[in-house]
Amino acid sequence: MSAYAARAGLRAVVLVAADTPSGKLLQMCAAGARVVRVTGSVSNSMEMAKAATKAFGWYNVTTTFENPYSVEGDKTVAYEMAAELGWRAPAWIVVPTGSGPLPAGIWKGFGEMRQFGLVAGLPRIVVAQAAGCAPIAEAFRRGAEIVRPWPSPQTVASGIKDPLVGYSEDGTYTLTIVRASGGVAVAVPDEEILCVTRLMVETEGLYAEPTAGTATACAADLRRRGTIGPEDAVVVVSTGHGLKQSFVRAETLDALPEIAPSLPALAALGLED
Repeated sequence: MSAYAARAGLRAVVLVAADTPSGKLLQMCAAGARVVRVTGSVSNSMEMAKAATKAFGWYNVTTTFENPYSVEGDKTVAYEMAAELGWRAPAWIVVPTGSGPLPAGIWKGFGEMRQFGLVAGLPRIVVAQAAGCAPIAEAFRRGAEIVRPWPSPQTVASGIKDPLVGYSEDGTYTLTIVRASGGVAVAVPDEEILCVTRLMVETEGLYAEPTAGTATACAADLRRRGTIGPEDAVVVVSTGHGLKQSFVRAETLDALPEIAPSLPALAALGLED
């Protein structure tokens, strides 16, 4: 949003949770946005944004259903998938999810494409959440119709660390989409998220933030359980680059060797093996 505002010559004010990773904040600041930390979870930031837009005449572009253009824009993700797959829907689409505009937009996009005869079938939507903040997945697990706010969010996946306090109806709406698609909502622990996020870059060269790794971890979990079949076409949505939030600890840099500019010094490290 900060970059789009800069391109359009608009002023951007970004309200973020106090624990937002520095990598994300730096990108906002680089684009010239006014960034303000708000104490507490992202729900507090969302509530502040809603109040500020009414009080100051700003436009609310938060990633909740408050902004209808968010879902409409997210339909383009479905268009890209269909085009890449030869104008057909995959069996499953796995999406890292906070409140749910992204899976909602993808579902709506495929529904409209089927309506106009561009694709024959519809995908099953998987809402992927972290076990430490999983209001939608927990409601799905319990067979509930209503999503309740998450009391104390604790997860490394900052992009989906959304307890839905004050707007849990967003989660309820997303839950109805999951069920309408024949999909599922699942959650995995942080340990699994970090393991899979590292595996993505070590085996595929895909450097993603933990939020994106959550979707891949959930897809792997569903495959192990047999929910996703061995021949099913699966699309996993990777929503954030690793530069936004790295899974590598800063202490790793402290352990990097520093040598004099000489071949003997380099050879002494034993790297040739």
